[in-house]
This record gives sequence, structure tokens and C-alpha cells, in this order.
Amino acid sequence: MTALLLALSLLAQPIPVETPEDAARLCESLARWARGGEELPGAPTHLALYEVWVPARGLPLAAWDEEEERLALGPAAVLSGAGGSLRVWAPDAGGGLPVRADRATMERLLSARAEGRLALRITFAPRLEDGEPPCTRIPGARAHTLEVTPLAWEWREGEEPIASGAPDDGRPAFSAAQGARPRVTVRADQASASGALRSRAPELERCYEAALARRPDLDGALVLELAPAAVPRLAADSAQDEQLSDCVRGAAADLRAPALSLVTIHFDLEPPATAQAR
Repeated sequence: MTALLLALSLLAQPIPVETPEDAARLCESLARWARGGEELPGAPTHLALYEVWVPARGLPLAAWDEEEERLALGPAAVLSGAGGSLRVWAPDAGGGLPVRADRATMERLLSARAEGRLALRITFAPRLEDGEPPCTRIPGARAHTLEVTPLAWEWREGEEPIASGAPDDGRPAFSAAQGARPRVTVRADQASASGALRSRAPELERCYEAALARRPDLDGALVLELAPAAVPRLAADSAQDEQLSDCVRGAAADLRAPALSLVTIHFDLEPPATAQAR
């Protein structure tokens, strides 16, 4: 589970993107932020969370996995919402936004889709990479394409939830005790913030190694809030390991950022080089 998913309970409710005007305003505000300027007055900030409803008619689904009771989107699915004016693209969301679905749930989904009563509600954050604009539009095209990090998704028949999912539900396939290799990566919404924290990579790696000595299957992410004149604050923590979070806070204690920024530190376990992940 990503730390941003945990942050859903700490931040404001997701902002709906329902109309072409909503989509255009969001993309313009994000473009201004990426250019280093001020976002649109009164518009949601790049740190906000959003939701979009995607009509399911015509959405391809992968074959239902009866053994795992799992249903996911097909690889050719195009997620278009806000009246067709916004396409959300999630390059890091492998697996097609899967949900748990027994046979009865799967059959209900298919029936609702065929009758035009099914929609996929996606809660997301704009995918921010060191100031690169996450929203693009081909000249002459109707729709903006927004690169996102999905935080939760839910199939609904009208207003009634049928099935829901979230990222990374589960434990690593291999633990450190089984030879898994620890990896620490840093992502931020501001280049200055990510660069500052990446300079502490050796300390962060030592924090993770010490944590794995106690909990060999530990993974997750921490979100730090950096500010111009305040000690970094832990905004979210999906690893839920007090010693790891204390160590990270210590490594970042003297860091500051020119503007309020969120930095996500991912702690992952990669399968051993000689192993095949389950």
C-alpha cells in the first residue's frame, strides 16, 4: 500500500473532476505549477487529491481469474471521464486496477456494464516528477491526458458500490531473509525537495537495513512534508514501523524546502536475482 493511500485519511476529501471546465482548469493550474509560477487563484493545488468517474460501457476487461477471484481492466482500456475531456493515464499501476470479485460479483459487473449502469470511480493524485507537467493535450484534440497515481478505485452500479481495490494489497513475494534486495527511492513534487532528500540516500538506506534486521518482510512508504522554516513533518506512513520513521526523521531533520513540498520515500524489496517472483 502506498503512503499516499494512507494520506487519504489525513488530507481533504478528493475533489471531483466532473466537467470539461473542471478538467481544463485542473490542467492549466498544474501547467502553471510546473513552469514555476503560481497556480490559478482559487483552483485546487497540485497537492490535492481528485476523483473522476469513468463510464464502463466499452471498457475492456481482462479474463476473470476464478482461482484468485480477481477481475481487472484489459491492457487496452482507455480511462476517460469528465464528459470525455480527461483521460487518466497510470503508468505505474500494473495489473489493470484489480478488484476482488467472486462469481456473483463478476456477473453483476458484466450485467451492469452491458446495461450502461456501471462506472469506475478513481481517486488519484497527479503524478508529479520534479516539475514536469503531468497534463498534456495534443493540438486539436478534445481530451487532456493526465498522468496520475491511482490511490483507490471502485466499481459502482449507479450510486451503489459493487467492488473496490487499492494499490499493493499484500506483502512482498520475498523477504530480506530470503535474499530480497532492499531498494530506497525518493519522489517529490518539487525538484529542490527531492534533490535535498536524495543527498541523504546513504542514511536512508542504513535506516531501511536496520529495520529489515528486525522485520525482514518490511516494505512501504513514508511521506515527509518539507517547508521553508519548519522541521520536516511525517505526513503519512504505510510501513508502520516506529524505528524506521524515527530514523528517517533524524536523517532529514535539518532539511528545508523553498516552498511547501511533499516527498515520498519508498522502501521496497526486490526479488533475489536468481529467483522468480510468485
